[in-house]
Amino acid sequence: MENQEPLYCLGDIVHNDMEVKRLSAKGLVVIDRERLQELSNCKVLIRAHGEPPETYRLAIENNIELIDASCPVVLKLQHRVKNAFDKMEREKGQIVIYGKKGHAEVIGLTGQTLEKAIVVMGMLIWKRLITIAPSLYLARPRRAPKDFMPCLRKLKKKSRPPKEN
Repeated sequence: MENQEPLYCLGDIVHNDMEVKRLSAKGLVVIDRERLQELSNCKVLIRAHGEPPETYRLAIENNIELIDASCPVVLKLQHRVKNAFDKMEREKGQIVIYGKKGHAEVIGLTGQTLEKAIVVMGMLIWKRLITIAPSLYLARPRRAPKDFMPCLRKLKKKSRPPKEN
């Protein structure tokens, strides 16, 4: 990075302030989605959390070279969410993602659903879901199953599963 054009990173590359400062001193520029919209003809690092399809479209439109460091587990879940979303659209169903709204991984996942996925965290929100629609439930890879499973068991009792292929 030193002695080259700036390398932009969409969000902090790691959850470690000291490392982010060290990399910033070497030329890494941490940006948000708003700043990404203003860039062109540059390089942007995609961190392990992955990105929604819109980020890739924007990069093509603005001649941005992406260095994609997305985690393979995250990419696999994005693919799964996209396939599930396509199926649920045909069935007039819903995709429910258990995770924190606004978290980078969740943004990448909801982007696979044209922002139609319902993002929930905690039992109170689960109670408000439409349970008559066919539903598929997914969790971020690092979301602890101990948080997810009790909510899932209760909701599955109230909702209709999607049709089998």
